[in-house]
Amino acid sequence: MSQTRALSFVEASTSVTAGFLLSLGMQAVLFPAVGLQTTWTQNVKLAIGFTALSLMRSYAVRRVFVCLGRRRTPGGGSISGEIARKTGRPGICTCGHDSNRGSKAGE
Repeated sequence: MSQTRALSFVEASTSVTAGFLLSLGMQAVLFPAVGLQTTWTQNVKLAIGFTALSLMRSYAVRRVFVCLGRRRTPGGGSISGEIARKTGRPGICTCGHDSNRGSKAGE
């Protein structure tokens, strides 16, 4: 089952929200430890900038993988459908996927 764009956005947003909260906490602890003095407002602005970038990255990566998943032929590989067409042997697995791995139809 492929994931809709809306669900991809919800998943990415949830992940990025968790990352935003973690980054605020880490900035509050780590910045002073390395000698960076920032105000709470500066920390929030910085976290918002990186969060927006992270959301775009996460959404784009998710959509690329959904697109790549659609290109695969059911039954275990992108070449199986091509082989089945050439050999005329469209084996059917127990899950119902077309595959060249089965025996001839009717056997």
